[in-house]
Amino acid sequence: MGVFVSYLSYFGKDESGLSMILIGRKHWLLALIRWRDWGISKSPVYFWICLYLALAHDLFDLDFLISFFSFFVFLHLYGIYGLMINDYSDREWDRQSGKTNIIGEMSKHKSLGLIALILVAGVVSSFVFFQSPFFMVICVLSYTIATFYSLPPVRFKERGPLGLLVPAIAQQTLPVLLIFSAFNHLSDFGVLIFSFYVTFIGFRKIAEHIIMDQVSDLESGLKTYGMTHGIDKVKRFFRLSCLGEIFFLFFSLIWISIKVFYGFFLLLIFFTLSLCLYRRVSGKTFGDFVHEFCPVLLIPIFISTLLFIQYFTYIVIFLFIAAWQHRMIWNYTIRIYKNVGGNRNGKVRRL
Repeated sequence: MGVFVSYLSYFGKDESGLSMILIGRKHWLLALIRWRDWGISKSPVYFWICLYLALAHDLFDLDFLISFFSFFVFLHLYGIYGLMINDYSDREWDRQSGKTNIIGEMSKHKSLGLIALILVAGVVSSFVFFQSPFFMVICVLSYTIATFYSLPPVRFKERGPLGLLVPAIAQQTLPVLLIFSAFNHLSDFGVLIFSFYVTFIGFRKIAEHIIMDQVSDLESGLKTYGMTHGIDKVKRFFRLSCLGEIFFLFFSLIWISIKVFYGFFLLLIFFTLSLCLYRRVSGKTFGDFVHEFCPVLLIPIFISTLLFIQYFTYIVIFLFIAAWQHRMIWNYTIRIYKNVGGNRNGKVRRL
């Protein structure tokens, strides 16, 4: 990783003066790959969908463990590529509206070189799964859609309803299909349930993104769905997406419980206790619980625990997920200590 970051430092020094040296190597890299856009909220959902396959199909061996980590190297390179090509395509609009865009602040040949590097790395990392013909087809489709979502002349993001549908498919639906095809379980009914679930997550996120960026999009002249059809329609779409996401989350949990017969009662107890504790220590709503806390922390930790109970070697996955979400775990641990442990006057330390 150190060598890779050092190599990327070349791309951080350009004519704009906003370089890796000014904002720090770690923060520059995280901003470059837009970690906050996918690392905390998207990846953990794919973690537990992938681990569902291990539980449902008794994949308790070292091959699955290696394939699990190999797949997520590929998936994250794919996600980073999609975000980078979007930033490159939007660089002029972002410059006009004053939005931060590290790719846009680089010279053209450096930004294209970096995008090409990530593309090649992603394609190479996918070779290990090419024994599945379906994976190959879905992989090519995924990269094609991710490229032309924002790249002219196609630029789906400015083509009305396609601007809502295409990013949800590219960022949410296709990764689920990639998971099931990579592990040769496309015939599992779960692929349909989980695909609907993550697609509604994608709808909610893109609608939320359009609503939050309506002022900058108006200033820059970006013709998103919100600008051409009105923000009120986007807000209605956002509310419907939230309902669909909640419905399919519970449907997903029911399906997992059916496939793992002893999991239903454990999941019910764990879910109820976690909801009560979450409401007490965070003061947030049920919506926050089902959209954020439950899918990105509760379910991955629960399923990875069930896995390493059956096959102790999978404690590696449990520790990996815990490390991935260590900031969230730390913050909630402090909140629990201060609220349940009796020390209610201190402030919660945020990392």
